[in-house]
Amino acid sequence: SSIGNPTCVERALEHVMQDPNSGPFPVLFDCCCLLVACLDLAIVPYALAWDMDFHDVLPGSGLIACIFWSLAILRSFIYGYYHQGELELRPRRVAQHYFRT
Repeated sequence: SSIGNPTCVERALEHVMQDPNSGPFPVLFDCCCLLVACLDLAIVPYALAWDMDFHDVLPGSGLIACIFWSLAILRSFIYGYYHQGELELRPRRVAQHYFRT
């Protein structure tokens, strides 16, 4: 297929693309990001300063944080973005935007 024509995957993804300002989920997720970031900012320096094993500080916290941040990266690809006041929801454009920023 040519560059301008959407692939089957892109057409399927168009149905899951969302406005970043729609509903309570983006705000709730951003609050969770803030909470996990604060925990990371507190736990990582504490564990490194006293040469502690991360599993001793909060069991499972490292795995949970890793999974959370991985999901946060994937989540960014289903939310569009605004470019010059227009909402961009084309999957390829959204992916290109997030790879550049």
